[in-house]
Amino acid sequence: PFHVSITHQLILADYTIRTLSVEFSGKTRKVTHFHYTAWPDHGVPDYATSMLNFHKVVLRDHKAQRGPLLVHCSAGVGRTGTFIAIDHVLEQRETEGVVDIPGVILKLRQQRTKMVQTLDQYIFIHDAILESVTCGDTEIKAADLRRKLVKLKRKDDSGLSGLDLQFAGYKQQRAFIITQGPMRSTARDFWKMVYRRKCSVVVMLSDLVEQNEEVCYQYWPEKRTQSYGEFSVELLNEERKRGFLLRTLSVQEAKSGTAHQVWQFHIPEWSSDYQWRGDVNAMVSVIEEVSKVQRKTGNHPIVVHGLNTVSRSAIFCGVATTIERCKTEGVVDVFQVVKAMRVQKPGAIQTLRPWKVAMPCTSTAEAHAGKSRPWGVDFWRMVWQERVPSVVMITNLVEGKKTKCEQYWPSSGSQDFGPFHVSITHQLILADNTIRTLSVELSGKTRKVTHFHYTAWPDHGVPDYATSMLNFHKMVMKDHKAHRGPLLVHCSAGVGRTGTFIAIDNVLEQRETEGVVNIPGVILKLRQQRTNTVQTLVYTYTLHCQPTFSTVQTHLIKSAPLKSLCLSDVFWTSTSSSTTLYWSQSHVEILRLRLETCGRDWFNSRTKDESGRSGLDLQFAILDQVSSNVGEAKSFAAQNNLAKNRSTDFLPVDNWRVVLKGENPDYIHASSVHGYKKHRAFIITQGPMRSTARDFWKMVYSRKCSVVVMLSDLIELDEEVCYQYWPGKRAQTYGEFRVELLSEGWKSGFLFRNFSVQQAKFATAHQVWQFHIPEWSSDYQWRGDVNAMVSVIEEVSKVQRKTGNHPIVVHGLDTVSRSAIFCGVATTIERCKTEGVVGVFQVVKAMRAQKPGAIQTLEQYQSIYEALLVFIDSFETYSNFTT
Repeated sequence: PFHVSITHQLILADYTIRTLSVEFSGKTRKVTHFHYTAWPDHGVPDYATSMLNFHKVVLRDHKAQRGPLLVHCSAGVGRTGTFIAIDHVLEQRETEGVVDIPGVILKLRQQRTKMVQTLDQYIFIHDAILESVTCGDTEIKAADLRRKLVKLKRKDDSGLSGLDLQFAGYKQQRAFIITQGPMRSTARDFWKMVYRRKCSVVVMLSDLVEQNEEVCYQYWPEKRTQSYGEFSVELLNEERKRGFLLRTLSVQEAKSGTAHQVWQFHIPEWSSDYQWRGDVNAMVSVIEEVSKVQRKTGNHPIVVHGLNTVSRSAIFCGVATTIERCKTEGVVDVFQVVKAMRVQKPGAIQTLRPWKVAMPCTSTAEAHAGKSRPWGVDFWRMVWQERVPSVVMITNLVEGKKTKCEQYWPSSGSQDFGPFHVSITHQLILADNTIRTLSVELSGKTRKVTHFHYTAWPDHGVPDYATSMLNFHKMVMKDHKAHRGPLLVHCSAGVGRTGTFIAIDNVLEQRETEGVVNIPGVILKLRQQRTNTVQTLVYTYTLHCQPTFSTVQTHLIKSAPLKSLCLSDVFWTSTSSSTTLYWSQSHVEILRLRLETCGRDWFNSRTKDESGRSGLDLQFAILDQVSSNVGEAKSFAAQNNLAKNRSTDFLPVDNWRVVLKGENPDYIHASSVHGYKKHRAFIITQGPMRSTARDFWKMVYSRKCSVVVMLSDLIELDEEVCYQYWPGKRAQTYGEFRVELLSEGWKSGFLFRNFSVQQAKFATAHQVWQFHIPEWSSDYQWRGDVNAMVSVIEEVSKVQRKTGNHPIVVHGLDTVSRSAIFCGVATTIERCKTEGVVGVFQVVKAMRAQKPGAIQTLEQYQSIYEALLVFIDSFETYSNFTT
């Protein structure tokens, strides 16, 4: 019974607007049909700009009407939910001043299940809101343009104008082709592109020669017809108009015989990269003439070429698109046009020097792209000019066989970079980062620059856990705060990892000074200063790790009397800026006193808070909140080799399990764990069984391990927990490995054994030292002197220095208690000796990412502190260690 007529239709690049007349029982109503046509077959649109513009057009019309807005897609949940969610969040921000995307989607799903179906759609909503908040409303009514432009150009107190702060066709997708000025060798390719795509208009925005250099080859004839490969081009007419030249050309392909007419609009007399000597009206006149030709010839792509494809050509396309929208809708929005253009042509509309982009971040940080050639001189000139005392580098020189950054410092000794003489005076290589002290000399003057190089960022994605980055940040800021001048931060492109580091710094500072955490707000502010800062969702997730942790800490510890100690987990730091520490007796006393406060006294009932929880109770509770979930760990290899496991509890995680080289199956119940100065410094394994003793020695031999630490008896509670995998007086064979006991002895609290291990097919023998702490009475305590573990760590350090620091094999009862305690104590002591910092919480948190379940109980956690107190109490002995 419904009679529907179409009274008007406007077809644009990303959507179509139809005016429909609907008649029923003699009554007629008008319905406006907004049809978004830019949603791809799979996924979501590449950028949110077109959807935001569409939403704005829809709402502008709908607000003048009564009745509901009907939204549909195919199933009515995915794209529909995305549009409605964007609308709700924008309205929420306008009316309440807040943005709560999860809350909005939850409310929608209570009304209709599965609204916003995919992760891509969820991320797209975030992108749209972020763009809306960042960019604001940049539309201007055409009638107000002159007045608004005057206001935009007006400088504020900081010397910036509205245009400084603000800074893809309108009716047709791929309306323009931006190309370089043709060369002699590419003139044929140019005409082939024009002919095959039926282009009727070419806009030329350069002279043939500029500053005594050819920027465009004359790809058209003057009087006679000329051939460019298989294409014959004839000049039909040439005339000079106000501010530009107009040439009419005929192009014919040899094999087809059909001639195609092309109009070339040439604006000459350029004086710089974006200005020309002629009248400013010339470009607008050209755009009007181009529009006339396009209407006659069928609106095929317009070819535009200038000097470098991103300045003059981009300006022309931006002006043409903006004028077209202005004529249709009566609004001007240059910002959105340029933003969309940059998605299709990165770098369009340039304003900054190509080799440096400065980003003030709380007035201290300067972001810099990875150093590309000329890689030395410009970089060091900037460091010298800006008086940079510290450089943070968050990329490796080569990642995935691609060069990410040139080496701008000497590997050893000194090296000249132009007039700059750079020497390396000290280098400390740690597991996740390297700290270099550089001396930079220019014209007889010398300055010190500390180079903090974060080496643990993977080729793809982000680090597995945030602990390492937080420790790195803490180290950087501790040193940098003692100096004046900006902190220079760079990765490869200068936006993703760099933005992540700077955002973490800003959020932590915001939390400290204001008592709040506003990650979206910080990223928005950064992106106003440098686009694309914090590039990906995984970067944003990484950024959320620490503030979420801090929020949990604040929630759990707000009533604890020692709140500041819990939050920082750093109890003493050296005041020296050097990375080599010289410990005085007063330093030892301060650290010992603070450790006692945190460790022993926290278990005294007098230090418990109103809820009856001590400081370590709360700290351990936080640890459980933020650690990897044992139940979520993937252990497929272990599940397929159950006969090789003493227990199915705490199986090795696939990402961190040790692989038996050249074996099938290659499984052994063993996991790698990071140390302080080296990745995968420890191998935590189960007590070997009779059936796996050969695999144990294969692992030790193939990985050149020189130290085995045994933290169990052979039998505990009448049950075998470890097979005796070593011989007595006579040599013994385990598979193809021959093991001989060379010596055995007893020291205070532990046994030591020295073995020779030889593989049958190789004559080379490998020496292994086993340190065995026996007499265990429970899962975490031993009957011997508590000094035993610290003494073993001292002896292990000596052997490791002699034999090359290969992985230390540690085995105990269940891989997560005694072994984890040992690794935690060893790592914390090593950091304490190097930095003068104790961070048990961070060490255990990092260990749990590699070995989920490590440190099971509060008592085990406390035992690490107990061992550290022994280390501090005996420091005069251990201060002779070489770090």
